[in-house]
Amino acid sequence: VAVGLLAILMGMVLAYATARSLGRRLGSIAKAAVGVAGGDFEQPALPVEGSDEVTHLAHGFNTMMREIQRLFAEARATAASERERLETLVDSRTQELDHRNADMRMVLDNVGQGFPDCRTGRPDVARALGHRRRMAR
Repeated sequence: VAVGLLAILMGMVLAYATARSLGRRLGSIAKAAVGVAGGDFEQPALPVEGSDEVTHLAHGFNTMMREIQRLFAEARATAASERERLETLVDSRTQELDHRNADMRMVLDNVGQGFPDCRTGRPDVARALGHRRRMAR
């Protein structure tokens, strides 16, 4: 009877230790998963010890985290490259518009100063008419 009780007691201690170890390992995986679900993608790697299902789960989680971190790094690099490309494009288009605006200003500043008059076709008449119009104002 004493041997039977000792065996039962040893079995209970062993079951408790196994359950506690399993609980701790699953708890660390659950904690990391909650962090990821909350947007923290910089989780440290989980310890991978043994060859049971929990170890396979931890290994899979670590692989998933490395891939997520790689994808985020790639997305950040792509966004930076695209931002730089768009800034260059905007600068280029702005310079083009500045040149066009300067050309338009020059044309508008010189309207009536040498362009042929539609009625006479003579630049000197257009100039004189433009001068008279300005004087009348």
